[in-house]
Amino acid sequence: MAQMASLAVYIYFMIPLSTIGVSGCGEVISSGFTWPLTASGVTKELNCVSGYGNASRRCSDHSVWEDINEVDCSTEELTRLKEQWLNSSGNASPEFVESLRVIATSGFGTSGELMDTVDLITNLITSKPLTNSYEEAILVTMTENILTTVDRTVDSGLTLQWANLHQFESGSTFLSYLESIRRFSDDVLAFLSRSNRTTLRYSLNYIESVYQVQPRSSVEDFSINTNSANVIIPRRSFNKYDSNDMIGVAVLQFRENMRNLLPSPSILPSLNYDSSAITSALLSVSRYPPQSHKLLQEHQVQLVMKTSRFNLTSCGLLNFSSSDSLWEKNICTVKSVAENDVSCLCDTLSIYAVIDTVPRSLPQIVLAVLVLTEFLLWLTILMLIFSNRKLESDRALVVKCFLLTMSATHITLMAGLYSVHNADVCTGVALLLHFFELSEAFWLLGMVVQLVLKVTYKTTDSGSVSQYMALGWITPLFVVASTAGLEISQYGTEYYCFLNIEDEIFSAFAVPAALIVGTSFICLTYISYTYFMIRKKNRKVHRRLILIFPNIRASFVACVTLILDWTATALSLTFYGPVTMTFFTLLKFTEAFCIFLLFGVFSSEVKHEYEKRFGICWPNRRKKMNNDRPETNDELSQIRESSVIHDLDSTISSTGPLSAYNRAPSSMSNGGFNSTTSLRKADFNGNANGINPFITRGLESNGSRPIVNTVNTGDSKAGTSGVSDDSARNSPQESTPMTSFRGLSLKHKLKVFPLLKHDEEREDSSTT
Repeated sequence: MAQMASLAVYIYFMIPLSTIGVSGCGEVISSGFTWPLTASGVTKELNCVSGYGNASRRCSDHSVWEDINEVDCSTEELTRLKEQWLNSSGNASPEFVESLRVIATSGFGTSGELMDTVDLITNLITSKPLTNSYEEAILVTMTENILTTVDRTVDSGLTLQWANLHQFESGSTFLSYLESIRRFSDDVLAFLSRSNRTTLRYSLNYIESVYQVQPRSSVEDFSINTNSANVIIPRRSFNKYDSNDMIGVAVLQFRENMRNLLPSPSILPSLNYDSSAITSALLSVSRYPPQSHKLLQEHQVQLVMKTSRFNLTSCGLLNFSSSDSLWEKNICTVKSVAENDVSCLCDTLSIYAVIDTVPRSLPQIVLAVLVLTEFLLWLTILMLIFSNRKLESDRALVVKCFLLTMSATHITLMAGLYSVHNADVCTGVALLLHFFELSEAFWLLGMVVQLVLKVTYKTTDSGSVSQYMALGWITPLFVVASTAGLEISQYGTEYYCFLNIEDEIFSAFAVPAALIVGTSFICLTYISYTYFMIRKKNRKVHRRLILIFPNIRASFVACVTLILDWTATALSLTFYGPVTMTFFTLLKFTEAFCIFLLFGVFSSEVKHEYEKRFGICWPNRRKKMNNDRPETNDELSQIRESSVIHDLDSTISSTGPLSAYNRAPSSMSNGGFNSTTSLRKADFNGNANGINPFITRGLESNGSRPIVNTVNTGDSKAGTSGVSDDSARNSPQESTPMTSFRGLSLKHKLKVFPLLKHDEEREDSSTT
């Protein structure tokens, strides 16, 4: 029996809980504590390292140790001072204040030590120690010691201790402490009004305080300057309600980094702004006699505070009596905003700060416009899919990839541009935005390069798109990966989730984007120059060359709108405000609307497919369709089998009828000519009868009366002998097709006019 009990004890202490099917937290050493093996959901308590109080730690339901609660931990000196305060019946002696200062100067190892010190200071201030009947010099020393102790408790290095207090004690502890410090200013002003002093100034590590009194008969306004603020209180604001002989103003400026000691809105929901939204030092302003009313408008307090950002600022005021929103923005008004300075007018005295309204998401109107742009982009994509269902046009595929990338950019903007509350999510959003924005630029370059290659006959419409995919998606991926490997911490800021625009890391986007857009403009300029030069030299082929112009126009517009889009995005992130957000919204909609028109509605492929299935779009479109414009209306792919310049350089020469037959299909595939137009380049010397079969067929196809193809009775071997050219030209049979031509209507004459002109030129040359 004893052996069984020993075995059970061994199993309990030596075998981990996880091995016997029980979840829990393993043994760990942290902050001087050795936390033993503990089951999930159980809170373990240990003696504090100092020996005074207990520390506790809970093993969560997921078998993970939570934070250590050290609020109850204290020291021997603090325990002695707490007992001394209880025995003094609330009468603080200079020795007590000095002892408290010494303890605070030595530092705080745990949140419990900080909590005990804060409680002692709060009780000390509440007891009004400066009203005691001590000598003036002693009271001045007590004031300095109290402020020094307060200064040590708001050290920015105590972030962890204050966070522990916010988590396990109360999120309102720090705010109550600030209110007590502000009430102490009233006691100091009352002390100065009773003494022979007019000014007290203390510049400590984390607090700068100025106390100033003057006789009521003085005509000067109160103007107090601190390191980063200027306070002006009109003297006449004291006249109506106060009867004291002395009036005074107290200003306490807390250092800007003290904002990190504030609780987060997740712990204290009434604190409606996170510490990252505070862009200035906290400034406490009070007056003597204490204010019991609001100041008149002409008596408002003017505050000029230094700020690190001023794109969308407001003057916040801590309203300690509010239970919903401690930071009030409607009490003070912003008078002016200059570089690093914000001037405010307030009719209530309290603790102030410049608040940068960090948006949690895009404004509703911006979200609505982005949703509309998504609709336009996807409508354009569907139109391109409808007109290019067989994937014949590589240009259409490239455009669709460009639009898909732009759509992904908009979705990422809407989903997480201001997800600053989660650092990991913000970093991921910044990486995606960097990739998609660069990808847009590379896809634009791909479209432009594709135009250049088609103009110079370097590729065909059925070419592979894999090269463009590598350019549009793989290349920016390498850029983003290399940048993130060097400076991943610069992806996402405390204000937005993108590359830090104010840092050098932004060049990882700006430089490639500028090079790509510059290259695109150079290529488009080259294509435009080619277009206008050929148009000037050879206007006869302008009908074919004009097919390239819509894509030049669309690419130019895409380049310009993309540059404006990036500029508006950078301005809206740097200077967040109604003006920049309106500019951003308008450009986003303009960009999507231009893309919808140029790549969708006005696309020849889309119009051709629509008219093929549903009829003519507009009544006046029928007249345009009757022009002898080439049948190839593929605006996206431009030319299916050949390039513009290649067609201009191509000529057709023939010495016989068979050559004309062989050349016809080639001319039709290159330029999209019909059978009548292709006859312009045929040579009519090869027919011994002087009657080219193409002429006869052309006239028949154009609605003329039937023509009898009369053949000469002479020998026609090889189609070249039997009858001389002169006899063939003067024979009566020659007039048959010409007579048929003269009998045509004007519409049919115009269709075969090039044939007549070509034949007449031959007759003139032969006669000569």
